Amino acid sequence: MSKVLKNAVIGGGVAGLTISRKLKDVTLIEENEYNIYQPSWLYTSLYGKVEKKKRIRDIYLGNLIREKVKMIDLGERRIITDKNEYAYERVIICTGALPNTALIDGLKEVIDEFGSFSISYNEALKLNSKIKSMKKGTIIIGITYPIYKFPPCAVEFSLLLEEILRKKGVRKNFKIKFVSPFLGAYPAKIMDEVLSPIMREKGIEIISPFNVDRIDNNKREIYSLEGEKLEYDFAYLVPPFSGTNILKECINEDGFITTDKEKLNIKGYDDAFALGDVTSIPSAKSGATAYLEAKALLRRLNGENTVYDGRTNCPVYVGDKKATFVVSNYHHEALRIYPKRSYYIARRFLDIFYYYLMRHNWIIDNYLERFKI
Repeated sequence: MSKVLKNAVIGGGVAGLTISRKLKDVTLIEENEYNIYQPSWLYTSLYGKVEKKKRIRDIYLGNLIREKVKMIDLGERRIITDKNEYAYERVIICTGALPNTALIDGLKEVIDEFGSFSISYNEALKLNSKIKSMKKGTIIIGITYPIYKFPPCAVEFSLLLEEILRKKGVRKNFKIKFVSPFLGAYPAKIMDEVLSPIMREKGIEIISPFNVDRIDNNKREIYSLEGEKLEYDFAYLVPPFSGTNILKECINEDGFITTDKEKLNIKGYDDAFALGDVTSIPSAKSGATAYLEAKALLRRLNGENTVYDGRTNCPVYVGDKKATFVVSNYHHEALRIYPKRSYYIARRFLDIFYYYLMRHNWIIDNYLERFKI
């Protein structure tokens, strides 16, 4: 067994990089060479944009182990990778969430044909090709399962796709339907009251609650648990997501790590923590949430008597060069924030300068103060 790692961080996403850059005596374990700005897949699918990514070594200059973690034994404080075994004093798991198309019968076949803006760059390229080839028909966009990443992505995609079709002068050739397992298009009620009227104004039919049961891609039919059937020519659906398989304990039925929602420790352990999409906490699975969790845990590990308050801050494009933000925490419902051009500029700034902001967190922190609850 190699030397004992004082602070082992597993995963080089937003949460892992944020805490690794600021915490002392850290060893980051990540198998991939690049950090990928996954929201860029949305722009790939719609506009053919190149995937945005950067070498992890260019973001984080500390101890880095390029190995795949196979298992973590929390009781024995051991990390087993594909090459070595490590002991640790403290572990912080930030491995994210992975798509699980197997949860819904027929979903894999749909994504195999039409692609996806929330799975990978190649799937986003496939989706972009499909969009370019569309002539007319019924488009179904939506959320297939209540647990998914990038909460606003399906709403954003529907509004931006509508804008593309409208500007091409072919909008009249398409019906756009949006399905959601929630009571509206967006899970947070107050923000749904902001977003759903915009969607309806642009001719997007919202069908909710619509819990996808199964899909027959040969017949082009989607069936719901509520007993409805929808026909489609094109289907762009967000898949369910599941957590990790590197733990044999402390995970729920969807594979997410059972995590204290305020202290962020893995329940039953004071030397093991989880951040970001891999946790079971009731916050949005997004980069902004992962960042805010990492900052809260960092303060706590540095001796401050503080907890994570559930704060999230998700930007949402609504088309026509406007955007809004979904801002909430455990104690307050989402703020009612109506779209503005200035919010669109802020979102574009984040997209363009994402990796600069990763290295200069104070800019993000100052901006987030503007939406403090």
